[in-house]
Amino acid sequence: MDRIHRCLRMRRRKSNRFSLPARSPPLKRMRSSSNSPQPAQAVKSEIERYILGPGQATSYKIGMIAIQKLRDEAKAALGGKFDYRKFHDAVLDGGALPIPVQDAKVHRWIEREKRA
Repeated sequence: MDRIHRCLRMRRRKSNRFSLPARSPPLKRMRSSSNSPQPAQAVKSEIERYILGPGQATSYKIGMIAIQKLRDEAKAALGGKFDYRKFHDAVLDGGALPIPVQDAKVHRWIEREKRA
């Protein structure tokens, strides 16, 4: 279901990119029962969010993929010593960080965990 919503959002964003967007077509598309079970107000709110910040979904997805990659690397490096809670703390500890900074921080954490 997550992928279906992402496809609908991306289709909506493509048509809204260069001009002040019309809200009706994406509202109709997202509200049709075959496309989304979301209530009308949630759909409208989501459309507004993508109109105001069109790069947000792409940024979120890139960050998600980067963190998943770091998690997989940590699991491979630490084996049985890997702890999801400690990894979670290592990722969230510094707040919002650029991906290269987060990458270096998590790799330092992996090295510390190996030595512990």
